[in-house]
Amino acid sequence: MRKTCSNASFFNREEDKELLEMIRALVDQRPTYGYRRITSLLNQKLGKIRQKLVNHKTYYFLAIAYFILL
Repeated sequence: MRKTCSNASFFNREEDKELLEMIRALVDQRPTYGYRRITSLLNQKLGKIRQKLVNHKTYYFLAIAYFILL
């Protein structure tokens, strides 16, 4: 029998909630951008406020878990 779990429950940290708000704002501004371009924009924004940068894999898993991908 296959064990199932929700991806959203895996990513339920406070810092992820802050990232999700920023990601949703970027996706709303540029809905045709893919996950790598959104990651680049997100890292530019995070760099300006001196926060830890995110790699494209982290963004991709968050986007899948919270149904942000196209």
